Amino acid sequence: MAYQMSKEHGGDLGFQRMFTLVGMCVFPPASGYFVGLASHANKFDDFSPAFYLFGILLTLSAIIAYFMDLDVRMPAEDIIKNMGKILGNPKVAIFVLMMFFTGCMWGFLENFLFVFMEQLGSPRWLMGMTNTVSAISALPVVCASTIIMKYLGHTKILMLTCVLFGVRFLAYSFIYNPYHILPVEVLEAFTTSLLWVVASVYCGKIAPDYLATLQGVMGAAHAAIGRGVGSLVGGVMFDYLLPRRTYQVFAGFCFAVALFYAVLHYAWLRRLKNPPRKPAQNDFPTDKARSLADSELEEFAETEALSQAVGDTRPMSHLELYENTQGMKNTQGMKNGGLHQRTKDFSVHS
Repeated sequence: MAYQMSKEHGGDLGFQRMFTLVGMCVFPPASGYFVGLASHANKFDDFSPAFYLFGILLTLSAIIAYFMDLDVRMPAEDIIKNMGKILGNPKVAIFVLMMFFTGCMWGFLENFLFVFMEQLGSPRWLMGMTNTVSAISALPVVCASTIIMKYLGHTKILMLTCVLFGVRFLAYSFIYNPYHILPVEVLEAFTTSLLWVVASVYCGKIAPDYLATLQGVMGAAHAAIGRGVGSLVGGVMFDYLLPRRTYQVFAGFCFAVALFYAVLHYAWLRRLKNPPRKPAQNDFPTDKARSLADSELEEFAETEALSQAVGDTRPMSHLELYENTQGMKNTQGMKNGGLHQRTKDFSVHS
């Protein structure tokens, strides 16, 4: 939904993600502080303030969402039916596999970093501070995500993500002071925040006609299956290999995945062309085109035609977007004397 709304209103998905990070900067340390106060007062580990804070914020979010205009038309796709079609594309299949691998890395890191910090004797407020540091460092990265994608490209960012995951794991294996973990958390700006923005945009590039299907498959591979597998395998390895050796093994896995994807991309995948986007019935019109009445639209078309006649080569973007949305219902009427014919006649006489 965030991707579709950004696309409809001409927004920047990375900029929208910035507000998520602002919340992550503020509330984890606040929650950790209140948990510490409650635990000290009650003489046991009392995590209830975190749940109370979560309930309050969730309720406020629900109230705000109730008054928002969320009438976004998602692509009408049968995800199960189209899954076989998109996974037959090598670029899509490898991309989903890479999101599974990065999900394994993320799941292991997310579930066992605090366990490792507790073994190092970390105070609870410091655990919350790791989220704050990672969120603050991610703010400029997600704001500049469009520029980063332009100069690096989606595939190189995926490779970089795996390498930086490996750097993080390797760094953890040599840390004995829990405060030294904070500088390492700066890398989460690339391994998590930037990755999600890039993955969402890349779905629209390699499967433009099956966007909802691919986003669903990608999300399941990364945040559900991959995250679960990484947590399970990491937990077993934490018990049998101990934390430091486990981090080193995962670091080697991350570097191997980055090399695997680099070889596939430069030897094969980059030679494959992305499929062209087919004209869709539910392309979004701009706010200006949507708000025009029929008479106003005709006047707008004549103004655009006059601009074309006097040498202004700007494209008739508003008119075209309106036609893409409404044309399926009344194209024949327009052809028989409606908007198209008026614009054509005006141009000829001019």
